Amino acid sequence: VLAHPERYVYWSDRFEELQKIKQKGVALQINIMSLAGGYSKQAQKTAERLIDEGLVDFLGSDCHQKRQIELLEKARELPHYRRALQQYALNNALL
Repeated sequence: VLAHPERYVYWSDRFEELQKIKQKGVALQINIMSLAGGYSKQAQKTAERLIDEGLVDFLGSDCHQKRQIELLEKARELPHYRRALQQYALNNALL
């Protein structure tokens, strides 16, 4: 599992490489707080694109502080969060 690839600037414009990695069997887990802009606008855009392209296997919280709970709650109202939950490829239920 490659955790939060949306937060690595290196991957933000290398979707072809992420697709190749995924084809080799690596699962991608995005951070829910990225969808709420909790890390950067670029991380948010990358997370949204990963969802749009069906590359997300898991959603994670990576929550370490109480204030981050607010971002998780905010993300639950966003269209990309809801879209990710509807994707058939999301594997959170297997955990």
